[in-house]
Amino acid sequence: MKNTTSILLLTLLFPAIALTQTFQMEIDHLNTLLQTGEKTPQEVTIMKKALIEACGDSKNYPVLPYDTLSGSFNFIYVLECPKVPKDVLFKRVKEWCALSYVDIEHVLRYEDVASGKIIIKGYTPMAYRKTYKGWFGQTKTYSQSSKGYHTMVVTCKDGKVKLEVKDIRFSFNSRPYWSSYTNSFVTGSESEIYLNQMFPITKIEPYVEWIGLLDLGSQSVLEYKRHSLNLHLYLLNWENDYKF
Repeated sequence: MKNTTSILLLTLLFPAIALTQTFQMEIDHLNTLLQTGEKTPQEVTIMKKALIEACGDSKNYPVLPYDTLSGSFNFIYVLECPKVPKDVLFKRVKEWCALSYVDIEHVLRYEDVASGKIIIKGYTPMAYRKTYKGWFGQTKTYSQSSKGYHTMVVTCKDGKVKLEVKDIRFSFNSRPYWSSYTNSFVTGSESEIYLNQMFPITKIEPYVEWIGLLDLGSQSVLEYKRHSLNLHLYLLNWENDYKF
């Protein structure tokens, strides 16, 4: 009964964050910790407080497109291109890929004119806020860069293009630093994490990492939206390229 009451309070005490499907995963995970007894009500209360602080009154929690069937995050954009033939759109997509990636031959994994399919595997640089605990437990923040690797599936038909971005993972290079604790130089290291592994973030420790992961999720939303807008503009300008 005590845990049931805590679960109810946990749901009610969260601030007015837009209850997106992803954020509901956070509540479900914390409730599971309570139900299974893996965490005490006091421990979950601490986690809830850390989550609220990381979310910044709901402003920092990303609205991510979670696919319940595949259990993954897939960004899908349908680009309307009225009266533009399929073959023109197919060629324009390839041109855009050649302009957007350093080496089109390296990232182009599949193309089929008949089905209108193009598959790209590449990455886009992303900057986000990295957080850590400094002296006296103070939270420190600095700008960090990451490579957002992805699979991009483009489907063309007369008048429309569908852009799907999936299999998103991030590669990190940590900075080298001098450790006063060991009195030695600590070299940098490389690590990676899939977007699917980042959420719910309440699975990840230490809690100070949550701010950076939420920011990285938000940057992903912005970056892939920007990709879709740039591609759409390039597709619509197919005739203007030859007006000279």
